[in-house]
Amino acid sequence: MTEENEQRLKSLLDTIDRPNRNRLAKEWKERGGVVFGLVCHYIPEEILSAASVLPWRVAVSAGTVDSKAILYRPNTTNPYYRKVLEGVFTSEIDFLHGFVVSNRDDDCRRLFDVLERVDEKLCNHIVFVPAHNSGTAVRMFADSLHSLADWLGTHMGQPISAERLREAIAVHNLTRSLIRQVYELRKRDSPPLSGAEMLRLTLAATVLPKTVFNEELQTLLPYIRDRKLELKATVPRLMISSDMLDKPEYVELIEQAGSLVAMDDLDTGSRYVNQLVDERTVDPYQALAERYLAGPACPRMFSWDDQIQQIVRWCHEFGIHGVVEMPQICDFSRGFRHPFVIQKLKEAHIPLISIERDYTLANAGQIATRIGAFIEMLDSQVAKS
Repeated sequence: MTEENEQRLKSLLDTIDRPNRNRLAKEWKERGGVVFGLVCHYIPEEILSAASVLPWRVAVSAGTVDSKAILYRPNTTNPYYRKVLEGVFTSEIDFLHGFVVSNRDDDCRRLFDVLERVDEKLCNHIVFVPAHNSGTAVRMFADSLHSLADWLGTHMGQPISAERLREAIAVHNLTRSLIRQVYELRKRDSPPLSGAEMLRLTLAATVLPKTVFNEELQTLLPYIRDRKLELKATVPRLMISSDMLDKPEYVELIEQAGSLVAMDDLDTGSRYVNQLVDERTVDPYQALAERYLAGPACPRMFSWDDQIQQIVRWCHEFGIHGVVEMPQICDFSRGFRHPFVIQKLKEAHIPLISIERDYTLANAGQIATRIGAFIEMLDSQVAKS
């Protein structure tokens, strides 16, 4: 039974590997379903699910040359969005009916503009996301989500009822609750999943139908709780902080250097599941707006102090010895926040290293060298404590 469960867990974690993730979406489409690509974690998947649409977080292959996308988005722009565009040109993600994007940043907005121009077959929608969570901002975001629902309802030929949306919210809340139970297990001295496996688990939830994912994880949770994993190292315990990181290879690189990534500050990880939508709120759109703006947030939001305090709390809760910040090239909002992060983590006596990364794994040797030096410094501190 243990071997069977281990294979079942491995199959779930391998969901995100190409061609698995693409195959599953294609099978959904072949059964008559509609698949919309998401490139921003501020888009409520619940609304798409309520419209019987599969919300599918877009990730593309690790090619190094963007031969066509570079004509529209130069090297000085966000490489993730450029890879998404290249995936459209190369037909790697031609099973997508369209994209739902946001105004997360200028590059995301420009991706929408280019998609509208280069492929008339795609049905695309852009959602306005405020940069803070004041009462006015929440109301504006709720209106924006109403517009998304109306557009989807018209496109799918059936309006999204409040009842259907509440049902979808309950299913997605279950997804978050299940994954959060696994996160709690990461507080152990020797957790049952490595940091790379944990990222694979959360990413699997972004491409599978939520009911399928929930059933599989519910079945596997007892096994995961008792799972004994042979880790290369259990100290120092690190936290990785980044945005749009969907390549577990980066986490593997950090752990292979002789550490354990015991927690993350990722929109593809902890931030994806951290808060539930309030199912008691009369207006489900208001509840969604409140949850998606309440945080923990990414640096494009103005709540920098709250963001850093959340990182500090996680460090204490998960026994973190140091933070590895990995800003993606041309992620300007994270770059603007960086001096503030340095100051606040220094005041909290939490060591920090910042290593800029590409979307796909590059300069692995250089990154490993810097991580190794950081780990050596942390090892000496742990030995003294």
